[in-house]
Amino acid sequence: MKRRKAWIGIAIMLTVVWGVSFFLNRDKTDPAERWLMRQNEENSDNRIIHDRNLEIEILSCTIVEEDDQSALEAYPVENFHQMQYPSLNDTFPFVDYEGIKAESEALKDVYEHPGKYTVEELDRIFEENGDIIRENTYERHRKTRFAFLECKITSSVAGKQAIAPFVYRRFQNGKKIDYDTSNTLVYFDKAMFRDWDVRSYFNWYVFTPGEPLECTLGFALREDFYLGNDAAYYLGGYPRDPDFEKLPDPKYDSNAVRIDEEFGKK
Repeated sequence: MKRRKAWIGIAIMLTVVWGVSFFLNRDKTDPAERWLMRQNEENSDNRIIHDRNLEIEILSCTIVEEDDQSALEAYPVENFHQMQYPSLNDTFPFVDYEGIKAESEALKDVYEHPGKYTVEELDRIFEENGDIIRENTYERHRKTRFAFLECKITSSVAGKQAIAPFVYRRFQNGKKIDYDTSNTLVYFDKAMFRDWDVRSYFNWYVFTPGEPLECTLGFALREDFYLGNDAAYYLGGYPRDPDFEKLPDPKYDSNAVRIDEEFGKK
């Protein structure tokens, strides 16, 4: 009987230790991140972002693949920034790092252990292996999807302003989650500056405070050559960090709305 009580006592003690360990480890997570996660859960239906003087409410999101020409043609060509439909022949520089590493042990070591080299050593290695780098750098098409957003935009000030929210991409980078940002607005159906010589003002609009602008914005969600398309895309305001070095995680940022196939989710 005493032995049984002893085992019960040990079991209770182990359970308590496990429980304390669980809560201590849970509490080691960033308190700010836990708060943001709770806020995000409470405001999961929020589809409003703020970008400088603009409030942008996203009413709906339609994803169109680049090779679905009939779906693209539902959006008038004159509203695209280049005033033409995106081409499947568009290419971007692609560096075949695997090919480079297979041909040069020196470059392989540089790519795998970049921190061990000085700037002078790197310059010398790249100079000596320039032919290999050039042979493994070529043009390649980046698969693209387009997110067309029905929006209601309201300005707090009068005058001409740029509609330029940022697309945040959240992806797996090795063993950690990473994110970056870009401005990939390619479509705006209420553009006021349509002549080619002022096309640089394509995304500008003259606002009256308090008067909402109902419009369609289109963003290019381009495949990353090295990460593929396994990423989540969000629309958010201009980064608070002017150096773009401390971007918020869009998954937990209340000022970001997901705009891919999982529209509105986090």
